[in-house]
Amino acid sequence: PELWFSRRKLDLRDTPASPWTTTPWSTASGSFTLAMNALRDKTCRAFYAIKNRLYKIKPPIQIWLKIFDNVIKPILLYGSEVWGALMNHKYKKWDESPTERFHLEFCKHLLQVHR
Repeated sequence: PELWFSRRKLDLRDTPASPWTTTPWSTASGSFTLAMNALRDKTCRAFYAIKNRLYKIKPPIQIWLKIFDNVIKPILLYGSEVWGALMNHKYKKWDESPTERFHLEFCKHLLQVHR
């Protein structure tokens, strides 16, 4: 698929590999923490690659939200049908999950709040 912005075609050929190529899915204990951390790392690499390519263009928030929904979120949530259902749902510690930490980092970037 091609990505266009301001009548310019963006070249994304050098973006990181797909998340399923080298992700360790679980440990012997059945914990998916390794997979969640690996997916968060791959998502960060993809996000920073896109952010560096769009640095001079400075796209509006609507474009960033489309990029998040169509490019970043599928990498971050890859396999969540499996590991999401088997996670220990402690809502007091939800903010500490790797997926939520990246989402918070993305929102801070979007709102330009860096604290």
